[in-house]
Amino acid sequence: LFRKVGWTDNEIRAAMAAVAHCVASKFPHYHEEIEGIAEGSCRERWEIYALNARTELLNARRMGTSSEAVDGECSSLYAPNSAVLAQNWDWEKTMEDLYFLQYIQYDDGRRIATITEPGILAKIGLNSDGVGVLLNLLSHNPMNKEWGGKSRSKFTGCIPVHVLLRCILDSRSLDQAVKNVKDCKLSVPSMSNLFVGDDKGNYAMIELGGIKGVDPIIPPPRKSRENNSWKDWEGKLLPAHTNHFLRCELADLKTGNASSYSRQQRLEHLVRKAGPDMSVSQVKSILGDRKGDLPILRPYTPYPQLGFDNAGTCCAVVMELKTRTLHVTSGSPISHSYETFRLSSL
Repeated sequence: LFRKVGWTDNEIRAAMAAVAHCVASKFPHYHEEIEGIAEGSCRERWEIYALNARTELLNARRMGTSSEAVDGECSSLYAPNSAVLAQNWDWEKTMEDLYFLQYIQYDDGRRIATITEPGILAKIGLNSDGVGVLLNLLSHNPMNKEWGGKSRSKFTGCIPVHVLLRCILDSRSLDQAVKNVKDCKLSVPSMSNLFVGDDKGNYAMIELGGIKGVDPIIPPPRKSRENNSWKDWEGKLLPAHTNHFLRCELADLKTGNASSYSRQQRLEHLVRKAGPDMSVSQVKSILGDRKGDLPILRPYTPYPQLGFDNAGTCCAVVMELKTRTLHVTSGSPISHSYETFRLSSL
C-alpha cells in the first residue's frame, strides 16, 4: 500500500524514527507496547510504527481528492438519548479477513474492546467507563501538500491517529478524552475526525488538521432529554460525520469528494428523521441504507487513488454505551449479519 503512493522502505524507516521519538516523549507506555508487539511478532519496530501511522504516511503522499470522485470512506453517527455510537468502516475488501475484536484488561479493572487490525493499538471501540470512539478520515489539499506532497521532504514527527484512538479508549470520561486530544498538538497531520461519545448522551466530533489544528464540535446545551426531538440542535450540526471537514474553519471549502457530501446529506436526513432516541435497530437500518448512487452502505468498487480493486464497507459497528455492548459484522453488512459482544463477557 505504501509503495503504491510512492514510499520506499528507507523513507519509511526515517519517518518512523521521527514518529517513534514523538510517541516515546508523549506516551512512553504506548511506545513500549509497540516495541513489545514488534518483539513478539519478530518484526522490526519501524514496521509496527508504520502500521500505526498508516493514515499519516498516506496523507503525506496523497495528491488530493477530486471533488467528483465517487470513492469514499466511513459514515458515523451518534444517538444522544439512547447513547448508541456507530459507524460503517469503509476500506479494502481484504481487510474482512484481518480485522478482529481486541480485549484489554488493566490491573485496576478498566477494560477496553476495540475493532482493530494486527499490530495497531486501537481503532473503533468502547471502554468500561462508557466512553466510545469512531474514526473518519478527512482530507484537505493544502495540508496534504504541506505535510508531504510531491516533494516527499516535509514528513516530520507526529502522534499517529491510531495512538490517539487508544488514548481516548484509555480515558475515564469524555471530557478527559477531548482534553487529551487537544493537548496533543502533533496530531494535526492525521486529518481525521475522532468521534467520541459517552453513556450519558455527550459527544464530541474532534476534527484534526484544519486551520485551527484541533477543533472539537460539541453538542448544544440540552433543555430536555425526554423529547425525541432535535429542537435543541436548530442551527447546529447534528451528530453525523462522513469524510470532509464540517468546521475547523474549513466548512465553506470543498474538502471532500462527491461521495462524502452525498453520504453526509443522506446521513443527516435519516438521523434527523429518527431523532435522538434512535434504537439499535434504527441505527443499523441507517448504516445499511443503500439509496442513491453514492450510498451510506458502500458496495465494493475500485478506489484508484490508493490502487484498490475493491473498496467499500467492510464492517459495521454499533455500540450501546450504556450497556457496554458491541454489535459487529464480520464482513460487509451486505453479506454478513451482526454478532453481539458484551464487554462484561469478554
